[in-house]
Amino acid sequence: MIDFVITWVDGEDPSWVRDLEYFKRVEGSGDSSSARYRDIGVLKYLLRSIEKNASWVNKVYLVTEGHIPHWLDPACRNLVCVRHSDIFTELAALPVFNSNAIEMNLSKIVGLSEKFVLFNDDCLLVNPVKESDFFNGAFPCDFFIDNPFKALAIKLLGLAEADSTWFSCIRRNHARLNSVYEKRLSELFLTGKYLDRSYGFWGNFCNFLSLFFGRFLFIEHFHHPQPYLKSTWELALRKFSEDVTRTTFQKFRGGEDVTHYLFRYVQLASGQFYPKVPPKCNTFNLASLRDAEFCVAHIQKYTHVCINDTPDLPESSFFAARSLIVDCLDSLFPEKSRFEK
Repeated sequence: MIDFVITWVDGEDPSWVRDLEYFKRVEGSGDSSSARYRDIGVLKYLLRSIEKNASWVNKVYLVTEGHIPHWLDPACRNLVCVRHSDIFTELAALPVFNSNAIEMNLSKIVGLSEKFVLFNDDCLLVNPVKESDFFNGAFPCDFFIDNPFKALAIKLLGLAEADSTWFSCIRRNHARLNSVYEKRLSELFLTGKYLDRSYGFWGNFCNFLSLFFGRFLFIEHFHHPQPYLKSTWELALRKFSEDVTRTTFQKFRGGEDVTHYLFRYVQLASGQFYPKVPPKCNTFNLASLRDAEFCVAHIQKYTHVCINDTPDLPESSFFAARSLIVDCLDSLFPEKSRFEK
């Protein structure tokens, strides 16, 4: 059985907005950009795309602060709505506005299967996918490419030192991984998954060069639905319990957070994966109305996509961009799913 887990926030709920503004004043730090909470309108179509292109899924868990979209049918037998308070053992950490903190606690979802796929609410399955796209036997399908060129570029450009929460979190993930795993002694290396033809020439070239370094440098990833084993996730929780606790109590994203990608790194380093590059995917970063137009024009080329609302997209363009995206998705997925009323 394979479950899907989706995290979502209703950034227009008045009570939630009041809490957000209060804690922004109290905390006075962290990444609280409106782009973290604006709803570009993809969730309904993500569920429709799951119905159309991944009907084999066991259950879909929708994790929210308690928000239920007005069009959603919470009584659907394949859907489980999960509140943050259901999975946070430390209720003092709530309310929380930090997606990293929420993701630290997902393995506590009651009934979650050993095999699950994590979706952000801006992801979409544009074309059909099979179970074997995510899992091969007992292992999640994933790829390992340790890119020394990106690691060097980040260092030279100072991206992890600059005002970039994402790069700072990625650097933190790598630092914590290297504190526990020796690359050349890891199961990744010993099981022969360090080099694999599925990574292609470039991926294997990067991995070969990175062998000359004793640590993990910059593990590549795509912003796409990420398959996990719950047992490996819980292993990472035990190994990095202090980091997990600190991140759980961060109201807003910050550069000292760890992210769920650290759990993926543990999955890779421990060899608990089947080497396979994901199906054709792409991330459309929306920084302007032109980016939304480009997304609409090219979205059908891919198996799955991420439609990423960025802080660079001004409020003056956001609603026009959302309208373009929603109209496109409504034409691609016009039929209601079983998840809707």
